[in-house]
Amino acid sequence: MQQRLPAIPAAVFILVFLGLGFWQLERLKWKEELLASIATAQQAEPVDLNEHYALNFTVPDYQRVKVTGRFDHEHEFYFASRVHDGQVGFHIVTPLTTPMGQTYLINRGWVPFDRQAPETRKEGQVAGEVTITGIARLPKPPSRWQPVNDMPRNRWYGYDLSLMYVAANIQTQPLQFYIEADAAPTPGGLPVGGVTRLEIPNNHLQYAITWFSLAGLLGLMFAVSRLRRRA
Repeated sequence: MQQRLPAIPAAVFILVFLGLGFWQLERLKWKEELLASIATAQQAEPVDLNEHYALNFTVPDYQRVKVTGRFDHEHEFYFASRVHDGQVGFHIVTPLTTPMGQTYLINRGWVPFDRQAPETRKEGQVAGEVTITGIARLPKPPSRWQPVNDMPRNRWYGYDLSLMYVAANIQTQPLQFYIEADAAPTPGGLPVGGVTRLEIPNNHLQYAITWFSLAGLLGLMFAVSRLRRRA
């Protein structure tokens, strides 16, 4: 019985390491498919949302889109702790309503911490009808480390589209996606568009090799120890 005890924890750790390695291979396949879909979407012509204004219309994540309407600057949202070129600031998300009455939430881009107030960037508060080209994004579930959205203080950390539609007094049904505007120049220079991260790291193969190597190393160490006991 005493000779079998060392084998039990060794076997458990080997199985755990192998499981983690195979899980990373599954993540690798998922990441490669995601990167391929992003590349395909970026090569396609933007979907004109003014021609697809049904309430239940949705698009794939990272799909290029364009939409024409008017901004509701009085109900813009402030997404805190966003970094641009090493400087902390906010992302400005503004409702845009089309002539058909549909409202989209547009991440117009980044502003410095001291330019959050709209009066500090009046030129960027564009009036009249505008056409925005950007990338459709599907909201991600909040992580355990993400702060809770503070609607009364207008401090947001994650996209809760239903709550945001309520906060902005938008009467139409919430859509399933929001839009991140491209890097087209904004009057006055703010907000700075083009916040979408298209270069997503893919290190899952290295992680898988690491876990498989640990499993193999532990198996080798166990085999050597057994041989030494028999010697």
